[in-house]
Amino acid sequence: MAMKSMFTVLLASVTMLAAVGCASKSDSGGMSSGANLCSDDGECGNLDDCEHVSTSSEGACVNHCTSDSDCGDGSVCLSGDGIGLEASCFERCESDSQCSGGFACFQVSTGETACLPKAWNG
Repeated sequence: MAMKSMFTVLLASVTMLAAVGCASKSDSGGMSSGANLCSDDGECGNLDDCEHVSTSSEGACVNHCTSDSDCGDGSVCLSGDGIGLEASCFERCESDSQCSGGFACFQVSTGETACLPKAWNG
């Protein structure tokens, strides 16, 4: 399994909030949380917003969460105070092939793996 590590700041800053899954709202316009790139909220349908981190201008359309139970199967609730990532749902993965275009499978500081925008890798 080819797994990339996140750059040091992101690896140290991203934390998993719980341990079950995250997904989209039932009326999300067919978009899954953490599976579409964006530059502003208007591109995200009924998802909460276009979440950015301090290291990149490229964002991801997400639903926010306080724990994995706020989300559906196959995803994880991640946050990163040090990089400005509000707690958001992202798809779990084991390899890049499971991630949408523009996303890659990264291992975060908790050991969890999730599809995150490639641009967030610094």
